[in-house]
Amino acid sequence: MKESNVKHLLLFPDRSLFVGALSDNGMHSHHALQIVCSQEPVSIQTEKGTLESSLTVIAPNVRHAVSGNHPAQSILLIDGESSLCQSIEASTLVKNDVLTLEYPASFPSLISPGCQSSLEWMDALLSKLPGNPHTSRPVSLDPRIASACAYIQKDPDLKASLIELAQHTGLSEGRFTHLFKEQMGIPLRKYILWLRLRKSVSALQHGMSLTDAAHEAGFADQAHMSRSFKESFGSSPADLLTARGNVRITFCQDGAD
Repeated sequence: MKESNVKHLLLFPDRSLFVGALSDNGMHSHHALQIVCSQEPVSIQTEKGTLESSLTVIAPNVRHAVSGNHPAQSILLIDGESSLCQSIEASTLVKNDVLTLEYPASFPSLISPGCQSSLEWMDALLSKLPGNPHTSRPVSLDPRIASACAYIQKDPDLKASLIELAQHTGLSEGRFTHLFKEQMGIPLRKYILWLRLRKSVSALQHGMSLTDAAHEAGFADQAHMSRSFKESFGSSPADLLTARGNVRITFCQDGAD
């Protein structure tokens, strides 16, 4: 398969980035803020009408459909509870549900993305949005939060509780909750959900059924897993598997390639 035909899906704890041709089949909504970026105009359908734009920012929970099908287009989904989403809503969207902009002059498309190169590209794109939303990340994690993340990942059931983690790090529950979101960009429960989604994708890629993968990752059932996928990444696991032959899925924890 030619590299130009390969689609990429990079999954970070607080965001996901799809690079390649992709069109939605119908109107839908999810709990993530969405940015559609392409050097060629993309058609965005909302309940208020159809827009043509090369750069569109869509607030969480807004019904929409993307009709662009350009090989170099990028679709960025940012978790609705993340610090970054809240910054973009406050500084860029203000009170708008949908904002259309011009593609930044001389801004490059993202080709053959890796974790670190994608983070750099996303931060460069976000810095060009109106209001210049805050995009900085800690250079390195606080050792207590790094230790908590390792503790969570060692639990085969991914069910570490707030009380356990606070005791593990020597912090009060309130201080741990605040520091975790400050360092990771998302609440603790959203990070654990991301780990479960990552585990379910691995199970699916190793040939498990949707039902078995859901149970393997600690979801109540297949419907719970599929709903969580849709809310986090804008697509169901079945949609991803259908396109798996030409979609490269990469989980990015800390920006390292």
